[in-house]
Order: sequence, then structure tokens, then C-alpha cells
Amino acid sequence: MTLLDVNQNKIVNTSFNEVITDIMQEREITSIVLSEIGGENLDMLVDDKEEIDKILGLYSKMKLRKIEGPKFRDKVVVQLDIRTESEVDVIFSLRVTDNGYVDVYEYVKNEGHAYQITNDFDFESLYQLLQQQGEFLAKIETP
Repeated sequence: MTLLDVNQNKIVNTSFNEVITDIMQEREITSIVLSEIGGENLDMLVDDKEEIDKILGLYSKMKLRKIEGPKFRDKVVVQLDIRTESEVDVIFSLRVTDNGYVDVYEYVKNEGHAYQITNDFDFESLYQLLQQQGEFLAKIETP
């Protein structure tokens, strides 16, 4: 059983780090694309390893609980697409909503999972990152 499996009789708690480790396994992340959906529709491609680590550091603070189906009743969504060097296509996408939900889609397996954020995750930092592009990255310390 993987971290993404659900036992029907119990709540599954996890974290962004556990989800990404399970999906990525030993593959190295070579680029990410951050996109805003439902607002100004901003996009940001990041292929610098240090900047990728800073952005993933923001996500690493998320604690999650698996739920049934996506709950997108939101105003703004920030989507994270992750690629590796050996695979040109997106490995997986993760959508974080401004109302505390996360939808993960793993392209290799053609399956998705939905989560609710269970801690005080700072969505505003992700949104600021897109609005200010690289300027905001300089203010973030690497985890």
C-alpha cells in the first residue's frame, strides 16, 4: 500500500513531502511551472535548482488529509506542474486553492487524488510568488 492509498474505514493524513516523494521516487525535478487559474492567469517557469527548492519549501509546509473528489469552490487556484530531465511531459500537477483544498494528478498513472489542507498553510505566499515573479524568490530562504 502506498501513501496515496486509502483505507475506507480511516482518515488518511499525509503531507506534501510524502505525496511528492511517493510520486517522484528517485527522479530529479528539473523544472516547475507555477500557474494562476481564475485570477490574472499568470505563469512562471522555474528551472534553477535553488529556486525550485525555495518554491517546494513553501509547499513542504502543507499537512494534508485525503478526501473524496476535488472541492473547487474557490476564487484562485495556484497550479504546480513538475517535470524531470528524462521526461519532457509533466510528471504531476498539484492545484492548491485559496479555500484550503489540494488536487494532485499523476500523469504517469493517469490518476488523481484530492486533499484538504489541515494546517495553517500560507496560500498568500504562493499567490505573491506569481504576482511578483522572481522578486519574491529572493526573499525566501532555502529550507
